[in-house]
Amino acid sequence: MFRQVVHRIAMFTAIAAVTGGLFTPCQADINLNTPSGLTPGETFRFVFETDGTTTATSTNITDYDNFVNAQADGATYAGIKVTWQAIGSTSSVDAITHIGVNPTISGVYLVTGQQVATGDGTSAGELWGKRLEIPINVDIESKTLSSALNWTGTTYAGTAYPSRWLGTTILPNAIVGTNVGIGQIWVAATYQPLTTPSPCTRSPVSSPSQPPPYQNHQAGCWR
Repeated sequence: MFRQVVHRIAMFTAIAAVTGGLFTPCQADINLNTPSGLTPGETFRFVFETDGTTTATSTNITDYDNFVNAQADGATYAGIKVTWQAIGSTSSVDAITHIGVNPTISGVYLVTGQQVATGDGTSAGELWGKRLEIPINVDIESKTLSSALNWTGTTYAGTAYPSRWLGTTILPNAIVGTNVGIGQIWVAATYQPLTTPSPCTRSPVSSPSQPPPYQNHQAGCWR
């Protein structure tokens, strides 16, 4: 059973697919690098957790995509601006469908280069395989974020959480994951009111056996 969380931090997690290539310098402030061990031509995905906050009242997944792209600050890879998607579900789209499944990718990585999952599918070791390799708690600038909750509206299998998806009108709250977990709680840890500002998705880094107390903020937010 979930416990209700009030006045807590919550964020969004953003993900993007890219293909390894030769680096081309550009004027962007944030340039993402190919994770160690990958070679040109391999496709993989980056993931990060947002610093900014938003509410979960919208029923349109595009609003959350727009939010995480704004949070990405124009980050580029191989000289090209990266387009991000929010890892979240609404009543009309499941997160796993929204971000897609690509059986040929070489893994999912934090923007710092550490591997989060071996793929974006449902097999063991993959993003929706019930357990990540490390938590998602790194922002687009490679900073490790304090313990927080992320808006997802999603089950561990990547589908919309019954009645608690983003923008739900059935209940007053939606599902959030935690950035300190690598088990199913990374995507479905508890729930909080839709109007509580929180961050979107960020990347986990380590997973203690018991998550530390969530950091309190007077207003509560997704970050």
